[in-house]
Amino acid sequence: MSAEQEPRRASAVPPQDREPQLDAPCGLYCGACDVFLATQRGEQEALAKMWGRSASEITCRGCRSPQRAAFCTDCGIRDCVRQHEVAHCGLCPRLPCEQLVEFRDSAAHHAAVLRNLRRLKAAGTERWLQEKQERWRCPACGRASGWYETQCGRCGTPLVSCQEEDLSPGLE
Repeated sequence: MSAEQEPRRASAVPPQDREPQLDAPCGLYCGACDVFLATQRGEQEALAKMWGRSASEITCRGCRSPQRAAFCTDCGIRDCVRQHEVAHCGLCPRLPCEQLVEFRDSAAHHAAVLRNLRRLKAAGTERWLQEKQERWRCPACGRASGWYETQCGRCGTPLVSCQEEDLSPGLE
């Protein structure tokens, strides 16, 4: 089994001291998640209030981390990846499965998962993460941006949100 195919193992380092793991098994880039960004910026209280949740429910260090948002703790896709002993869905011979297609269609920021998984498989995790980090940063000031942001919260530069991305059939 190659390093890319090998499932990740649990660590003895406490969750708050670990580097964030931003490549979700489904193909999402956690670095553009509102919950992850709120955690990184210490803004969980504000997001929790806006979403009608507690701050503890709005704390996440990435989908592969043991410290995940409450609505991401029971993830069937993460469980499936573990069961099939692959690092991400892009390495599964069943791609695209019904579970992933349903997930893709459930929210605007999920729409790119199949394209992301193909790119993740082709480029490898490190390069894919670099590409996504660049994609989800303000081109003017470098501040990390979320999937739904249309304007940089620091400098006001217009941004392309996940809802505005070109996901036409030829690209997806």
